[in-house]
Amino acid sequence: MRERGVLLALAGLIAGILAGEHAGPARSSLALALGVTALLGSWFVHGPARVVLAMVALALLGGALTQRALDGQAHSTLTGAIVRREHVTLDAVLVDDPDPGRFATDALVRVPTGGSHRTLLAVASGDDAQRLAVLEASDRVVLDGRLGPLHPDRFDGRARRRHAVGRLDDVEVLALRPARGAFGLANRLRGVVLRGTRPLAPTPRALLAGFLLGDTRAVPDDVVADYRDAGLSHLLAVSGANVAFTLALFGPLLRRLTLGPRTVAALLVVLLFATMTRFEPSVLRASAMAVVALGAGFAGRPASGVRALTLAVIGLLLLDPFLLHSIGFWLSCGASAGIVLLSAPLRARLPGPAWIRDPLAVSCAAQVGVTPLS
Repeated sequence: MRERGVLLALAGLIAGILAGEHAGPARSSLALALGVTALLGSWFVHGPARVVLAMVALALLGGALTQRALDGQAHSTLTGAIVRREHVTLDAVLVDDPDPGRFATDALVRVPTGGSHRTLLAVASGDDAQRLAVLEASDRVVLDGRLGPLHPDRFDGRARRRHAVGRLDDVEVLALRPARGAFGLANRLRGVVLRGTRPLAPTPRALLAGFLLGDTRAVPDDVVADYRDAGLSHLLAVSGANVAFTLALFGPLLRRLTLGPRTVAALLVVLLFATMTRFEPSVLRASAMAVVALGAGFAGRPASGVRALTLAVIGLLLLDPFLLHSIGFWLSCGASAGIVLLSAPLRARLPGPAWIRDPLAVSCAAQVGVTPLS
């Protein structure tokens, strides 16, 4: 019954996000306030009324947050400059690692805009493409370029779903300061991992970077196509297994701590790993599930797999409604749902010893989960 309740709440949230997209940009302050009030009120009722109130609350929140995100893209202090295609020099922080192409390098950058910030798709060509390509996520840069609207194609559409409000073309990198704090530490640890792959040939080195960190930029296109044709492209995406391996690596240290410090330390490990892997959608899903599991364990109320997955998805969609359109996010959720729902029944029915049945059941269940989306 509890699993059914959270699933219905997730359905309400998704319906609200879709309704918000249909309604278009707006501040939606009233709907947001009503949604928060209804969600808080759901804690004080029981039975079916709690489920209904939670569904209504999440529908209101989903619609309001989506409209506010769309409004942030449509209206900002950069809107006029983008329309006029002004030449600007901006302080910026790289949102993600740059994506080098054959003729140009793209990078999402976050720029301050009067107490807030907006995301732009920075595009460099020629020698500046090489300068931009060697930078890392969270590096602080000064960029010179020309503002303009996003192009109506699928590549800029992907940037729009990551909250980009426009383009910065003809980019020149004028100054650079490496990332600091937790992001700087994550970049240094990421560099240690990648340096360990140097003895390998270029293609195996690129594949290992994909397996470990989800960095597939150096994987040749024909190899990516081979993995897709074989139905194994999910191996190049960082997901729950990587988070589990990371926690297992720190397991001997974590077990020496008491419950409270152990939970905090595990949360920090998960956050650091997510930062190293650039918060890919599959990593977000896996990390959110780990946070739910750690929180439930700390509270002494272990959550079932279905409940943990659903709560993780609800939390992530509230943080970023645009994740609803991320295929990587839903493939990760589909694989997790398949494992949660089908691995145990498959394990019970497969013949052979446990060391064969267990991994085979998990693999088959995950494949069934991603098949409809694939």
